[in-house]
Amino acid sequence: CASGQVGRQILSILGSNNVVPTSRHPLAPGWIALHLGVLEPAEAEDLVGGLAVDAVYCVGGATDVEGCESAPDRAMRANCGGPATLAAAAALHKLPFVYFSTDYIFDGKAGPYAEEAPANPINAYGRSKWNGELAVRLAHPNALILRTTVVYGVDPGARNFLYALDRALRTGGVFRVPNDQISTPTYNVDLAAAAVGLVAAKASGIFHVCGAERLSRFDFALRAAAAMGLDMSNVVGAPTSELGQRAPRPLEAGLCTDKLRRLFPNLRMRGVEESIRNWMFTDRL
Repeated sequence: CASGQVGRQILSILGSNNVVPTSRHPLAPGWIALHLGVLEPAEAEDLVGGLAVDAVYCVGGATDVEGCESAPDRAMRANCGGPATLAAAAALHKLPFVYFSTDYIFDGKAGPYAEEAPANPINAYGRSKWNGELAVRLAHPNALILRTTVVYGVDPGARNFLYALDRALRTGGVFRVPNDQISTPTYNVDLAAAAVGLVAAKASGIFHVCGAERLSRFDFALRAAAAMGLDMSNVVGAPTSELGQRAPRPLEAGLCTDKLRRLFPNLRMRGVEESIRNWMFTDRL
């Protein structure tokens, strides 16, 4: 799905002339309708076989953690069934396949996590993504699985963490954020560049791709607000237990990128302040 924040960045890197973008609701001429939640094998094979493509990036899926908790079957179809069907079609046509996963496949008791750490998801979103990983690898043994977390940057739908923070603080609102959820926030521009670079290098298997800094959502919000020149005093940290979130969250989470840095040392994941400055410039062009 090219309509989301990571898909749009991949589209930007590869260039519109080299990409066939898909979306549940096509955004422009040349886009193709694709709904992962109802994708059938014949449809996937016709789609992949009928396009002159060199790789398939499966960026779409159900990412609303609270929504997945309320509708776990829908999450499983979008994050497991559909991607596995698409992966099987890519395997049939001997094409590289990229599946985007998450640190929510872990329970958040012993982060940051390396690729070989045992999965133990504690919410419906994490379970759907972990099952998606297993199903994709079964359908396409050479698939590339990229786990990431807390993705931010330019977002056409203005839905990610930075936009919520910006909206709240610019209108004088209080932005309540968990101070006990630890992760490794990831700039979507760098995530997309890493994905394209790994495909070009013919990588397969599991890679963790995320920012190098591990911090709480509260600290991330404070640093982001400062980088955007906003009033930090309205950023309020609170324990997850007080925020009324339906889906359990992994607390001590985040990902290790030693494997990525060892095998691909030229891939650069920028820090929070540098990424936000780049985001602000790009989003206001």
